Amino acid sequence: MKNNAFLILLASVVVLFLGLALFNAQNKTQTLIPKQGRAWQIQEPYYAPNFDAYFPDDIDGGRKLDSLWESPNKDDRPDKEILKTARNGLRNTTKHKTLIVRWIGNKYIWGKSPQNPDAIELMYHATDYPERAGVIGGTQHYAVYFGLSVVRPKTPSILRALVDLSMKTDDPNTLSRVAWGAKSQQDELLQYLGPYLRSANTETREKAEIVEQIFTGKLNAFEWAKTK
Repeated sequence: MKNNAFLILLASVVVLFLGLALFNAQNKTQTLIPKQGRAWQIQEPYYAPNFDAYFPDDIDGGRKLDSLWESPNKDDRPDKEILKTARNGLRNTTKHKTLIVRWIGNKYIWGKSPQNPDAIELMYHATDYPERAGVIGGTQHYAVYFGLSVVRPKTPSILRALVDLSMKTDDPNTLSRVAWGAKSQQDELLQYLGPYLRSANTETREKAEIVEQIFTGKLNAFEWAKTK
């Protein structure tokens, strides 16, 4: 009888452990891009913006994007061609990435109805561009300014990505743009800031408090930046 009771208890523990493992697997942040669908439209699991995974290291792709950018009729090309060329070439283009990102945002997202979902996906991952330390108004910012900040409405993944980026950057241009762009969804935005505000790490918690003030309009991002 004792052996049976022990086996039942052991089985219960195993089932509980496997259940917790499955829960964590389903809710953790994915490090790559989805095999199907678009990351910005998927809520669970959360696929964070991933520049390295989304934009291939394609030298020839960079040349093709250079050629497209210099073409006088680039705006007349098919949408699929433009977006595919931009994705394949953005990493290695010799042209200004900020200007290309601005072009994509203006052409397919800002003020457009409907907004192009594949262009949003490109901008979503462009927010993870590896900026050099201290860069202000770089590719990340342009992807937010001309892309994610003007997506209507913003999905949970976009809101979470904007919060995560705001915690990483000190660029007042980006911080103020996120606050402006997500104003109509401020309560949802602040929910994703919650874990940072409750962090055991003092530095993380202090930055989150600054970001919260910027999001709620109690602090001007540019004035704050002057104090750093």
